[in-house]
Amino acid sequence: MIGPRFATNPASNVVVQAVRIPYMASCGHSARTNGLQARSTRSRNDAWILTGTTNDISTPRWAPIGSALAFMRLAIAVAITYSASGAYADEFDGHRVVRIDVRNEAELQLMRDLDADVWSHGEGIGLVDVRVTPGQRDALDAAGLSYETLIDDVGALMRAQAEGFEPRGAPPFGDYGDFATLVAHMNALVAARPDLAQIVSLGNTIEGRPIWMIHVHGPNAPPNRPAVFYNGCQHAREWVSPPVVLYLADYLVNNYDTDPAIPPLLERVSFYLAPIVNSDGYVFSWTNNRLWRKNRRPNAGGTFGVDLNRNWGNHWGNNNGSSGSPGSDTYRGTAAFSEPETAALRDFFLAHPEIRAYIDFHSYSQLTMWPWGWTSTPSPADAAYREDGRPMRDAILAPFGTVHLLGPVYTTIYPVSGGSIDWTYGDAGVYSYAWELRDSGQFGFLLPAVQILPTCIENLPAAIYLADRVTAPVRFRFIDPLPSAFAPGQATTLNVEILPGTQVVVPSSAQLFYRLSSFDPFTSAPMTHLGGSRYEAALPAATCGGRVDFYLSAAGTGGGTNTEPLGGPGAFHARPVRYRALPLIDDFDQEQGWSVSSAANMQGAWVRVAPIGTTNGIRQAQPNNDNVFGSGTHCYVTGQGVPGGGPGAADVDGGPTILTSPLVDLSGGEAWLSYYRWMYCSNDNDVMQVQLSNNGGASWTTIETVRTGPFWSYRRFRVSDFLAPTGQMKLRFSVQDNPDNSVTEAAVDDVMFEILTCSDTAGDFNGNGQVDAGDIGAFVRVLLGYTRASDQIARADFNGDGLADGEDVGPFVEALAGD
Repeated sequence: MIGPRFATNPASNVVVQAVRIPYMASCGHSARTNGLQARSTRSRNDAWILTGTTNDISTPRWAPIGSALAFMRLAIAVAITYSASGAYADEFDGHRVVRIDVRNEAELQLMRDLDADVWSHGEGIGLVDVRVTPGQRDALDAAGLSYETLIDDVGALMRAQAEGFEPRGAPPFGDYGDFATLVAHMNALVAARPDLAQIVSLGNTIEGRPIWMIHVHGPNAPPNRPAVFYNGCQHAREWVSPPVVLYLADYLVNNYDTDPAIPPLLERVSFYLAPIVNSDGYVFSWTNNRLWRKNRRPNAGGTFGVDLNRNWGNHWGNNNGSSGSPGSDTYRGTAAFSEPETAALRDFFLAHPEIRAYIDFHSYSQLTMWPWGWTSTPSPADAAYREDGRPMRDAILAPFGTVHLLGPVYTTIYPVSGGSIDWTYGDAGVYSYAWELRDSGQFGFLLPAVQILPTCIENLPAAIYLADRVTAPVRFRFIDPLPSAFAPGQATTLNVEILPGTQVVVPSSAQLFYRLSSFDPFTSAPMTHLGGSRYEAALPAATCGGRVDFYLSAAGTGGGTNTEPLGGPGAFHARPVRYRALPLIDDFDQEQGWSVSSAANMQGAWVRVAPIGTTNGIRQAQPNNDNVFGSGTHCYVTGQGVPGGGPGAADVDGGPTILTSPLVDLSGGEAWLSYYRWMYCSNDNDVMQVQLSNNGGASWTTIETVRTGPFWSYRRFRVSDFLAPTGQMKLRFSVQDNPDNSVTEAAVDDVMFEILTCSDTAGDFNGNGQVDAGDIGAFVRVLLGYTRASDQIARADFNGDGLADGEDVGPFVEALAGD
C-alpha cells in the first residue's frame, strides 16, 4: 500500500496505524477531524507524520504564507470566493434537514408527496434525509411521519460558513475551490511533471465546458498497461469529491521520487482521474444554487437538469430508482446516455478496455458500495466485492476513525436505476465501486472546509489499494495477524498466502528478505511452500531491544513480480523485539473490576451482557453478538435489547453513562492500548468519548471521539502519545444522548493494555523489571482464567509445569516479598 505505513489490524490483516502523508504547499496545516487529531511534524522531505492522537473538530493551524501581502491576497480571494455561497443563503432560511424513518410503502408515498429535496443517495423504506421548507415541515408533522432534525436552519449554516470563514489555506485541500481554481491546480500539477501526468478533455458538457481528466502514469511503462478510472462530482453539490480525486493525483505525482511504492505501481497501472464530470452543475452550485444536484440540461416545461447518475444505460428507465419527471432531482433524462457528460464517459470506457477498476466518488453517508443498484439480487462478484471492501474500509478507518459501511447499492441504501457502476460493471466489465464520502449527516453536503484534507487523507490508501489489487501479478495475505512485537531469542514463523493476481504464482520464486539492523543489507531466504496458496517464512531470532525489518517477494508466470509491502526493499514491515506484558486483557466474559456511573434518570446505562441486537431502519443499532474477532460471548453495551424490541427500547436516553476500568499499572516499558468499539447515533450528533487518566481518575485526556460506526472497529494507540504512563492508569468510555433526540447505542469489547519490555521476570506483568504490587491484579486474573494469552500464563507459571494454578501462588508471594 502506498504512502501509509501501518501496523496490522488483527481483524482483517490490513494496516492500521501510522500514516505518512505528503505536505501540500497549498494546505499547510495539521488535520483535526472528528475522530482523530493528526499531529504533524515537518520532515526533511516535507512530509506530514501522523502520530495518532484524538480530538473533536477544531480550527487547524496553517503554515505561514511568507508575507503579510500574500496573506491579505489570500484572505481577499477567499472572501470573494465565499461571497457566492452566502449570497443565496437567504432563500434557504428556515429550511431544515431532517431524517425521516420511513417504515412502509404508505409512509414512503407520504414522504414523496412532500416533494422535498432528498439529500440521501436515494429514497425508500428506511432512514431518508430530506431538506424541507417550513411549509413542508408542517405537512410532515401533519402526516405523522417520524423524523429527527439534522440541520436546524440550512440558510443560517450557509451564512455562518460564508461570513464566519477563517482562512485555512488555499484550495483545493485547505478550502473549497470553484471550477476555474481546480482546473488551474490541475494544469499546474501537469506542468510540474509532464513526464508523469497529462491533462485530457473527455468531451464537452451541455453548456460547452470541457470535462477535464488527469492521466497519471510511470514514465517508462507501455501505453496499454492496465488502468483505473476514478471520478468525482457527478452531482454538483457534492463539493468534497473533487478534492479527493485531485489529492490522489497530487500524491502520485509529487511523491514519485520519494515514496518507494509509487514507481513500481505506476509502471504497471495508469490512473485516469476526473475530479469534476458535471462541470456545468458545479459552476451553477457556486454562482446560483449551492445545493444544485443535476447537470444544466434545459427540459420541457421550463425545468433544468438531468441526474447524471440515473442516465447510464444499465436498466435505465426503471421507475424504481429513478424518475421520469423533469422536475425531479433523480430525473433520468429522455434516453440512456442522453447527456453529453455520461456519453463522454461511456465512450472513454469503451475506447479503453484496459480499465480494470472504477470508483465513482459521491457525498455524503460514508459508504463503500458496489453493484447492483437496480436489483437486490447479489452480483456474480459480490463475494469478491465484500472481500476487498473490508481492507478498504479498514484503511479509511485507520487515520481518523471514520467508519464506512459496506454493501451493494440496492440493499445498503435504496434502488438506483441507470447508475454509473451498474453500467461500468455490467456492460463494460469493470470492477466498480461507489463511495459516499463524509459525513454521515451532521453537515451533509455543507461539509466544513476544515474536513476536506482529512477526507482526502483517509481515502487515499483505500483508492490505491484497489488499483494495486486489480493489477498486481501476485498478491499476499498474512494468515495470522502480524504481532505487535517479536519475542526475543526465538525464531518467528510467518504464515502467508500468496495468491494469483493477473498471473499464476511461481512457488519457487517466493522469498523472504530480512535484516536485524537498519545498517545491514537485507538477507534473502526462500519461503517454504506448504501446498496450494500457503507458504511459510522463518525470521531468525533477534536480541531484545532491537528491531526486525522484512518484506516478501514473489513472481508470476508472466514475469511480473510483487512485494509485500509494495515497494520493497524501500518499503518494509518493521517490528520491535520485545517481551509482551499484559497488565489488563479483558473479553468481558468475567467481571474484572469495571465500574459504571450514570446520570440520574437516564436510560441505557452500560451493562455487561451477551448482546441482543436492535435495528433502526436499515441500520444495525446495537450489535447482535460481542466482537466477532475476539474471544468469549459477552461485551459491554448501552442497555440490553429484548427479542423483537424496537430500536429505542434500550438505547441511551439522557446521560452520560460512563464505563471505567480498574486501576492498571503501566509504569514499566512502552505501553499500548487496544480495544474494539461500536457506536451508532441515528442523527450523528452524539458521540462516544474514550479517555485515559494517569492519576487514578483525577483528570482525563480524550484519545478518541467516536461518531457513528455500527460495526466492531479495532483501535490501537500508544499511551505515551497522549500522556505519560504511570502506575495509576484508568480508561473510560462515555456516551450520552443529550438532548434526547436520537437512537444512540454503543458497545465495547476485548480491551487490552500491553507493555513492550525487555523484562521477562516471572510474575512481572507491568514490565518494570520486578515483581511488585502493580502485578497482583494481573496475576490473579491469569490464575482465575480470565486471561488466556500464552505469554501471560508463562509469566504466572513459577514452577514450570505449563499451568498457572494454585501451586504458583506461593512462589509469586515470595517474589512479591523479595525472598
